[in-house]
Amino acid sequence: MKFIARKLVQFVEWIETMSPKLHVFHIEDIFVIVVLAITAFVLKGDYIEWFGVLAVYLTFKHDVIAFRLEAAEEDREEHGKPFIKSYKAQTQYFYAKEAVWLIYFLLFGAWSGLVGVIIFLLYPTWHDIREKYHTKRKENKLL
Repeated sequence: MKFIARKLVQFVEWIETMSPKLHVFHIEDIFVIVVLAITAFVLKGDYIEWFGVLAVYLTFKHDVIAFRLEAAEEDREEHGKPFIKSYKAQTQYFYAKEAVWLIYFLLFGAWSGLVGVIIFLLYPTWHDIREKYHTKRKENKLL
């Protein structure tokens, strides 16, 4: 698993070097959009499915920012006092909401939403892997 994690981070960094204006979050966005679009195409989704794709993508963007803000608050706590004392609850609410959405999407048959839940649940792991194996070759770019 460690080998795969390192190779995945190296692959993303290689993509970054091939296109200097491309940030990690652009690569994440492209990945999420492609996975969701494939899901909608394979399922021959109608306009409701595509509306779900848009909703999932926007929720993904929100969750990415929420995790970055949580990390910033964690850093503040290490160096003093966090601005928002309850910041750690964000992760608990995140997993609780994803569990509820998972059940709802399964019962409703909303497949793009279900794929979104899987992406959201994998994102914290991807972020941790990226932090652990990032070579810092592009320190002027956002993580």
